Amino acid sequence: MLKLLKVFASGVSTRKISKVLENIYGAYYSPQSISRLIKVTEEEIKAWKERAFSEEYFAVFLDGTLLSVRRNGVEKEPVYLALGIKFDGSREILGFWLFGSEGESAKNWGKILRELNRRGVKKVQLFITDDLPGIENVIKMVYPGSEWPLCVLHTVRDSLNKVRVKDRVLIAEDLRRIYRAESEESAKEGILRLRERWGKIYPKVVKKWEEKGYALLTFLRYPKEIRQFIYTTNEA
Repeated sequence: MLKLLKVFASGVSTRKISKVLENIYGAYYSPQSISRLIKVTEEEIKAWKERAFSEEYFAVFLDGTLLSVRRNGVEKEPVYLALGIKFDGSREILGFWLFGSEGESAKNWGKILRELNRRGVKKVQLFITDDLPGIENVIKMVYPGSEWPLCVLHTVRDSLNKVRVKDRVLIAEDLRRIYRAESEESAKEGILRLRERWGKIYPKVVKKWEEKGYALLTFLRYPKEIRQFIYTTNEA
């Protein structure tokens, strides 16, 4: 069934799927039967997407990824994903959302957060995201008591993409001293070192680490055992 859905999502018609199944497996499913199977699956997905949530989560990861989506044709669209971690360490995919082919936006994340709140999520200690413009504000509007750890790996990659190739190794080492520091104090010293070495050459890169240090270093306030799980959305 999963393979059938993947083929359908890629834009293949139910009639063509019927012929492929018959040619490969020797089993005949009419286009109408395939449509019914897909409809049943869509109804199950809808019920899953409308289920109630737990009241509290230790962390919720928010991230978007581009996937091919079948509508009138097949287009790349941002799929909004939310994954929650409970206080016992268990993980739960809270949902996925599509808003069309426009780029990822904080406005749409605001809609998602209000939906999560409406469906039962009342308290989240950490929302972990990349530095999408406006994302911190929409989180604070819906969950004012939550912390906002900015994804470190997204920021590192963005920083390295903005420097000359010949400097990347050295800057990567200096950035590593920041996010691999043992304490928040040591990390702040690393940011000062970054300014001393690179502030005049790459002022915008350094400014980002200085101005967003409060969010980039949030994970260092937590026990070492769990830091790797909350300093980047990639660990989700």
